[in-house]
Amino acid sequence: MRTLSERVATKPSPGAWALALVFLVLSASTSTTAAPVLQPRPISTEAYGESYTAIAHMTDGTYLLIQYVFTNAGWGDGKAACRILHVPTGSKGNNEAARFDKDQWSYSASGNQLKVGSCYLKSSSKETVFHAETKSMSATLKLSAPSIATRAPGHKVTVDDDEFYQSEILIPWTTADAEIKNAAGKKTVTGHGYLDHSRSNTRLPKVAQQWVRFRGFVGADQVLVEYKKDAEGRSTGWVWKKSVGHPKAISQGEYQVKKMGSGLKLSMAIGTIDTQKRLYAYRPAKEWGLLGKMAKPWVGDPITTTYAATLVDKNGTSISGILEHVKITD
Repeated sequence: MRTLSERVATKPSPGAWALALVFLVLSASTSTTAAPVLQPRPISTEAYGESYTAIAHMTDGTYLLIQYVFTNAGWGDGKAACRILHVPTGSKGNNEAARFDKDQWSYSASGNQLKVGSCYLKSSSKETVFHAETKSMSATLKLSAPSIATRAPGHKVTVDDDEFYQSEILIPWTTADAEIKNAAGKKTVTGHGYLDHSRSNTRLPKVAQQWVRFRGFVGADQVLVEYKKDAEGRSTGWVWKKSVGHPKAISQGEYQVKKMGSGLKLSMAIGTIDTQKRLYAYRPAKEWGLLGKMAKPWVGDPITTTYAATLVDKNGTSISGILEHVKITD
């Protein structure tokens, strides 16, 4: 068995990164459950993938993403990856991951904790903590809420009868504290965060052509918005305002996405979302060279662009947060 340092220094396989991208860009009939949502449920197919993804937007402008991915793609089943994307204020982002074998991750029901190598995700009745370590950095994100699954309208997409993609929101919004360690030193920041869980046994290009997702953390209200154009060009979406209490489907005629210079504008019945600053653009086929090219059979050639953005509602009230735009080509 490899030592911990050897495991952390290993880049994830093409299949693992492929599934990582699937789950990075996607999000959760509306329902809520308190089941053991931190316990993965593997499927014995090559296309199986499952993930837990947390994001945080800090008061100083820092953007942080921590992610687990479980996959059967490539050699051997039940592999796992632990990933960190850290974008400091005014600096270029750093994206790293560590890969682990099936016997190097486990779930403990007694502590409601999912461990992957030296990384861990755990939840109690008061908070959820996600810790990750890669070759040159580590991050610990504390979210001030328990992990409870909520399924938004259209949370499950069925493809070719026996293939599917499904997702659930575990924490829609909450205050967050993060400690980030890298070559520059250690930094502690505060802000707001979010957590979701996704599971699939299909290819990303079969699920959608593009997504737009907004997580509004700071303002008079808090809100999540998702717009998706499926593989046939049909559009669906939903919005979840904290003041309403549950996600609500919106029809295709209630929103419109436009490219505005280097950013986006999303117009909806509840208001308009405008991007202000591009934080990170992730394109596996380019960023990971040969590994990215090998991942194309699973994910096509997607580009995920993350922005700082603001929603202004019909009353002129502003809610700031994070917007992700994903474009997928086969």
